[in-house]
Amino acid sequence: MLQYSKLNLKENPFKANIPNPEIDKSNKLIWAGLNNIKETISSIYRQASYSTHKQIILNWGPFGGGKTFAADYFIHSYTKYTKNDKSFIQVYLRSPKDGTKATKDFFRNFIDFLSFSKISETSKLIKNDLGEDKFKSLVAQTIKSEEFSEAICLLASNDSGILSLMRRYIYTGLTKTELKKLNLARNLEADTDYIKFLAAVIFIMIHSNNRFVLWIDEMEDLIYYLPKNYRTFSQILRDLFDTLSKDFTVFMNFTLSEPKESTIELLLGGAIWSRINRKVRFKELSVEDALEYIKDLLKYYQLVKGGVIPFTEDVVNKVIDQISPIDLTPRELNKYFGELIEFSCENDYPSITVEVLKMWLSFKELHG
Repeated sequence: MLQYSKLNLKENPFKANIPNPEIDKSNKLIWAGLNNIKETISSIYRQASYSTHKQIILNWGPFGGGKTFAADYFIHSYTKYTKNDKSFIQVYLRSPKDGTKATKDFFRNFIDFLSFSKISETSKLIKNDLGEDKFKSLVAQTIKSEEFSEAICLLASNDSGILSLMRRYIYTGLTKTELKKLNLARNLEADTDYIKFLAAVIFIMIHSNNRFVLWIDEMEDLIYYLPKNYRTFSQILRDLFDTLSKDFTVFMNFTLSEPKESTIELLLGGAIWSRINRKVRFKELSVEDALEYIKDLLKYYQLVKGGVIPFTEDVVNKVIDQISPIDLTPRELNKYFGELIEFSCENDYPSITVEVLKMWLSFKELHG
């Protein structure tokens, strides 16, 4: 089998540059093309670095248009403010699949991504800095709940037994005896309980002038909820957005191929819709956009920089022609060009010519 180096590549660019924002790793993604999108989202982060204003952003466009890629890229590219060494604390969540327990799943997935340990450690630092009474008071004022401020304060305990109980309090709930031991009145039960607790967690994470950024991906899944479920979930998101008044940024990724935004407005509800500060439109690519994307990506992975090697210009144009204009997205380009490179490696073709392309297309047609 031909090595990638024989094709003048470090590795297959169209297979390597695939996002997975749920994995905590150093960012290795290469931003290719889509420069207007990159600049728009970069400007949102720049604004966040010098302003405390809340930001609620809607990213929307076709399947495979780059929304999840943007989440991964920016989560791992922006960690420190550019001028004052403050931190961006970022969380990526996919929209819950089951509308009947959407709030609980959203809450637990949030805790998983951020990690119980990080929440506990941050709580300890703030409690030690402010003192227990002031710490409780600040949390209670933010979430309008003395009850849950007590629970948040327990996350700052140095007692491993208490922390073990608090972990179970968050994920499964405690017995009456265990609640009494912690001096807590009840478990997290209603949707509003989960959101108040979540708001308190975000509040302690942004304390000391940090900025919290929440990416919610695949929000189009709300369309599969029963009406009462998506209305409930929209309501709890609104409550979360309204509870946190500053240093909070939310990106909502919504896949929609329709040119109108009315479906999104219907699912999110007028309350959230009216709170959106910015809308970022991910569109199908033009042929020129597609060429820019391909060249930018190849340039990074080429061993010796130059043109569209290992492809010929004719091959690149013919592959783009294979893709319907309504499907011309980064994901489709990755699929076509990535598979063509693999085919060339498997069959020992060191240059991907029109003849190789024809053989690959015949192979695809034969094997589906």
